[in-house]
Amino acid sequence: MTSTEILGRLHDLGVSVLLNGSKVRLEPGSKVPADLLDEVRRNKAEIMLLLSSPVETSIAWPPPDAEELIAKWKSLGCPKIPVALGLSVSDLHRWFYPGIPGERPVEHVAAIRGFLLEGLDPSDVPTSDPLLEKLFRTALPFWKKRLAEGEAAKDARIIHQAKWMVELFEVEEGLA
Repeated sequence: MTSTEILGRLHDLGVSVLLNGSKVRLEPGSKVPADLLDEVRRNKAEIMLLLSSPVETSIAWPPPDAEELIAKWKSLGCPKIPVALGLSVSDLHRWFYPGIPGERPVEHVAAIRGFLLEGLDPSDVPTSDPLLEKLFRTALPFWKKRLAEGEAAKDARIIHQAKWMVELFEVEEGLA
């Protein structure tokens, strides 16, 4: 079993994989079957490398084929283009030429190309988004820590904000 397959199985089980120094932490560990735990141990170094490697999240902007993609989008009647589960682009021109510059995920550009140039059905859109998965892996622990800090400092503003964010991410985590 490859490290990517191991991480996929852990994700399917609802297990978060966290790096803690030279250790790989699985939360909740009770959900991990013994055979999968053995695979994690055997592939620990590669798993750590995968999790610590920077993920390519942006490309040169706008992409060189932006005008071709916009023309194809217009010829199709300007449909909404699904780029990830629950996320779609409704104005491709504004997406490629935003008023405020910013990075765009490579996976989203690939989904747009697939939809427009290969005629992918909206149901073929990836059901996961690596950027959102990374957000969920890091956000909930961050806000739980922030809540504890606010409670220790008796700061009502921080407590209120952190509780709200923890509740939000716990609900979203349950949906993911």
